Amino acid sequence: MAKYFETKQIKVIPTRGAGPDFSYSGKAIEIKGSGVKGARFNLSISQYIKYAFKYSDLEIALPIDILNAENLIKLDLLCRIVWEVLNKYIKTYLVAEHEKQYLVKEFYDGKQVLSGVLSYIPELSYFKDESIQNVMEEMENILTLVNISIEDALLEIVRSKPDMTLAVSDL
Repeated sequence: MAKYFETKQIKVIPTRGAGPDFSYSGKAIEIKGSGVKGARFNLSISQYIKYAFKYSDLEIALPIDILNAENLIKLDLLCRIVWEVLNKYIKTYLVAEHEKQYLVKEFYDGKQVLSGVLSYIPELSYFKDESIQNVMEEMENILTLVNISIEDALLEIVRSKPDMTLAVSDL
């Protein structure tokens, strides 16, 4: 990413000790590697929240191999929450290694990552070559965990400020 910033003529300053990896003009830039999976990604989300409050802007760089369905949703929610609470976008850089090259894609707003993925998936040859039945079965397995999270979120929405409360025994 340091080379990327150099080619874009962005003068970033590497930081030492606790804090973001780079800074410039009051902005924090946090770079993550491929080892940030599972619970470590959750720690990254916490770190991003802290930086979003502390710095004027937050930019993050992530390797694509850590962005599974669960982490994409977490990233999307993080970006939406930071926007709603702080009116800030989280600029996001995706990094991929392909054919002995590193590729970087910049997103002005991290929310664009999930929407981009969702719009591109139907175009992938995998989905065109497989039977609809196989694709749907695979998607159903993947979405089981997502559905649990959605149900929990919906319950919290209804439970936090219900328009009516009625005991089950009153029916």
